[in-house]
Amino acid sequence: SASKINYGDISQKLAFNITIGQIEALDLSRANINHEEFSALYSGRVKVTGQQIVVSLRMDQPYIIIEVWANDLTQTTGLLAYLRNLIIISLEQSLKTMEKSDEVVNKITQIFNCNNELRECFDICCKSEKIKIITASLKKIKNDLDKFYPNLKVLASIKRWILKFEGMHEEEDCIDSDTAVELEYNLIEWIKQLRELVIHDIKIFKETYEEFDKCEEEFKIGEENINRNLQLMEKIYGLSILNYIIVVHRDSGLTLYEAQLSSITLNPDLISGFITAIQSFGTEVSKKDSPVTGLKYENYNIEIETGDYIRSVILLNGKINVYLAQGLFNFVKEFENQYEDKLKLFQGNISQFRDAKNLFSRTFGLSR
Repeated sequence: SASKINYGDISQKLAFNITIGQIEALDLSRANINHEEFSALYSGRVKVTGQQIVVSLRMDQPYIIIEVWANDLTQTTGLLAYLRNLIIISLEQSLKTMEKSDEVVNKITQIFNCNNELRECFDICCKSEKIKIITASLKKIKNDLDKFYPNLKVLASIKRWILKFEGMHEEEDCIDSDTAVELEYNLIEWIKQLRELVIHDIKIFKETYEEFDKCEEEFKIGEENINRNLQLMEKIYGLSILNYIIVVHRDSGLTLYEAQLSSITLNPDLISGFITAIQSFGTEVSKKDSPVTGLKYENYNIEIETGDYIRSVILLNGKINVYLAQGLFNFVKEFENQYEDKLKLFQGNISQFRDAKNLFSRTFGLSR
């Protein structure tokens, strides 16, 4: 007896594997199987009836063709009908899974699209555009995310920003610099959260669906684009809030190097004295020689990195990010490596550190 089953939109490979799984569930011995030609031959006694049978399988797109041989024609017909029913049920379940996999792919694709939209909104902020343009951009991002991720934490944050703009500003107002900096920081954080989400969804998709191979390259490109956007946005944001840097000799308190990157004018001696006093105060309060790493004054953040010989301080008009934190750490490390001998024997000659501006530009990615 023979039976022909249409496997429809399912791939030939998957239909073949589904059929093999159902045949092998009968506890038959595998006589031959060819995955390239999609054919197989099984023989043995059926565990339910004890009857000796032979089952052959081959594929003739879009059909599964099964043939069963046995001494008892009635039992052969019944077994073939039973096997056919199991295969059809498995094919239907697989098709439903494929439809679900399409939903997952759409969700992942939506994250990639929203990443680009968030990047565009970031660029709009950097240009100090009108509030109505930024609000429209945020609303589009909210609506796109809401389709697939209605309970996402990022959505709640985006909605708060939309309400803030609608309640505090006229449509034709341009975003002020402090608000722009705050929103730029949030946009970066939102992309980071979406990146974690998409990495998780891709991992689940890979473990659950056979279609992963078809989407792997697309997913890889999408992830790379997110990382590329984040890297660039972190740098743009970091350098936009960096106002001032100063390097102070730990023992003497003298300023070895300073650079102003905004219109703010500061007295380096006052700054170095202030930092030294703060460090002494922190040590006195904690009774430990643990350096103070950060301070906040009005809209400014002061970040401090302490090395063996120096303290480097940066003044920011926004929250510090990974780019600046890593840059400050690397700057202190490289400064001490480059000038180690001079720092050990330092007696007040600060002119020997003039070329530190090259190190500063290189470390923080500033164009000379």
